[in-house]
Amino acid sequence: MKIKQLMTHSVIILSLLKRLKKELTISIFLFFFGLLNAQNGSLEGVVKNKKTDEYLIGAHVAIIGTHLVKATDHTGYFYITNIPPGSYRLQASMIGYEPATQEIVISSSAALQVIFLLEETIIAQPEIIVTAEKLVEKTSVSAQTIDGLKLRGFHGLVEDPLRTLPTFPGISSVTEFSTWLCVRGGAPNENLWLLDWVPVYWPFHFGGMKSSFNSEMIENVELYTGGFPAKFGNKLSSVVNIMSRDGADDAWKGKATVSLINAMALIEGPITEKSSYILSARRSYYDLVIHREGFTIPSFYDIQAKITYGLAPDHKIYISGLLSGERALVEFEDPDDYPKRIQDRYVVATSSIEWKWFVNRNLYSTLAVTFQTADMEFEMDQWWIDGEVHEPGVREDLTWKPNDVHTLKMGIEIRHPRVDWKTFIPLDPFYENAWTDSSVQGSRRDTHGHYWMSGFYVQEEWNIIPNVSTNVGLRYDYNNINKKGTLSPRISARYELDVTTALRSAFGYYHQIPTVDELGENPNLDAKAAIHYILGFERMITSDIKGWIEVYQKDYSKLTTFDGSGHYTNNGFGYARGAELFLQKRSAPFSGWISYALSWARRKEYGDETETWFEYDQRHLISIVVDYEFAKTWRLGMKWRYSSGSPYTPVIKGIQDTLGNWIPVNGEAKSARYPDYHRFDVSLHKKFLLGGLESHVYIEILNAYFRKNVLGYTASYEDDGTPIQEPYYGLPIVPTIGISLNF
Repeated sequence: MKIKQLMTHSVIILSLLKRLKKELTISIFLFFFGLLNAQNGSLEGVVKNKKTDEYLIGAHVAIIGTHLVKATDHTGYFYITNIPPGSYRLQASMIGYEPATQEIVISSSAALQVIFLLEETIIAQPEIIVTAEKLVEKTSVSAQTIDGLKLRGFHGLVEDPLRTLPTFPGISSVTEFSTWLCVRGGAPNENLWLLDWVPVYWPFHFGGMKSSFNSEMIENVELYTGGFPAKFGNKLSSVVNIMSRDGADDAWKGKATVSLINAMALIEGPITEKSSYILSARRSYYDLVIHREGFTIPSFYDIQAKITYGLAPDHKIYISGLLSGERALVEFEDPDDYPKRIQDRYVVATSSIEWKWFVNRNLYSTLAVTFQTADMEFEMDQWWIDGEVHEPGVREDLTWKPNDVHTLKMGIEIRHPRVDWKTFIPLDPFYENAWTDSSVQGSRRDTHGHYWMSGFYVQEEWNIIPNVSTNVGLRYDYNNINKKGTLSPRISARYELDVTTALRSAFGYYHQIPTVDELGENPNLDAKAAIHYILGFERMITSDIKGWIEVYQKDYSKLTTFDGSGHYTNNGFGYARGAELFLQKRSAPFSGWISYALSWARRKEYGDETETWFEYDQRHLISIVVDYEFAKTWRLGMKWRYSSGSPYTPVIKGIQDTLGNWIPVNGEAKSARYPDYHRFDVSLHKKFLLGGLESHVYIEILNAYFRKNVLGYTASYEDDGTPIQEPYYGLPIVPTIGISLNF
């Protein structure tokens, strides 16, 4: 029996989701009026570097066996409230330091005061690899922080940190070859990609097959699959905020890696006593060793760097940048084939200079100047695209924490994109020489312009009573492309039933401006809109096992569609709703997680005549990830993923034109489904010394049980026009090996 047939109560869940909007209001009301146990206690303290006596920012402080977790602020200070009286173990940890634990006794009297002195370490401990959500706001729902060390442990063949994200609830990739993400029934272009808070235009290589991010450069990833706060704007579905790590400040270090896809080198170390750097370069190499006339093996590269400089104890400067590019050339010799030539080239650069100023214990500021550029060329005979985008920008964020009850955040950003985009497409692509005849008529569109985009937000994190907290925010965005603004109110709340159990909810408006191409055709288009409704329950089952359940509803409106004459309008609409389950064991030697998502997604947009199943609708998503460390130097990784088939429009017959070419005739839109998809990957990792250098080798097998997953169909026709569907498949069984050296 198929997995999707096991969900016999889907209809019941669907009806419950339709009532979510009404129940959410009641739930938030209950949050605000939860009863407080007046006998609970609290604790406060600081975390410092034992050697230098420096206060540590962002250290992770947790009461073991509960969900009570805090991150230290810019003065190394933390404060935890609503702790039932009793004995506990309190742990402080931070990447690059040995974790420290203290036995504490909580009473209902004055707050207990604690001081942690952490010792620096070279080897990261397993406990640090699985640090909990220390950056995401306490009241955020559908959010978590993934540590960079964990991402590096799972990157495998393509060494891509984003390959791990589809194993989390509600996230799927467009295809198994792609790192484009679909989040909770949303489209890939509804996701906000940030690198150190700077939007990244195109963070992919080869149309999405591989991301531009090097896992060795990542400190952590903030992932929001819905209900994200007001500081994030201009996207409808999700946020992926990738934070790069600082270079080592104690000694010069390096790393070199070779896999079947690419080679990578990294170097880091101190510049002065108060500054450090980190630099990595990665490149595919097949084009350097294999040469064939008329064919250039596709190649890519990316270079990432970061400099950290402490001007003074209260001032820090960060300079970071990412440069990535790719190129490919294919020329076909058969005179009967077309196109004759395909060429692709692009270069994307993202850079920023950030100044953090800790004004005082209660106030700090982050000012960033950013710059992005993208240069793209694509040619397929007479069809070509040539485009450039240059975008300088500035962003200022302020955080004011007058006391332990209120935290006020506000910020403003201004961007100035300059676009120069030209395209040419043959009017009749079925004309025999449409792609090769230089005299053929075509449609050319040139887009040129200088635009302004701005956003302002304010949000208040308020601990109403010790076990009830909220995040209330408002965001305003404006652009001079259509000269329209959007107002986006948002609220999330959290009610802690006890030290191991909490309820959480969120509601908010989200907007996304149409593309420059869409606004060029119709400058009166409004921003696309979505309303998020989320309700969740989380529990610390044991000291290292955590689970949560969430249900959600997203209502879409003002989606871009076509009217009868082919012009863009805002008449599109739709919805996505679902339920998600996540269970995670976080401590070595045996760790991992299980996720399940049930969802429905329907839309009317672009060429749809009526509301249909959305092309990225998938009823069930299941992931099982296991990581087992044994014999100190060995690690076994396993990953299994299942997804229901997505909808497609079938071809019901073919009609021949006067030139004998078959023109497909489609059936009912999105009325067929691809077969279910599932795949099992396994990897074995070994650490050892090679010539005195710490080394790491891995063997990985993708699609270990050789599942033939159907990715699509190609159509041929009988003489009477009856279509013959031939499936094409995804990855076969793929063994691979890689090695890295640390020096």
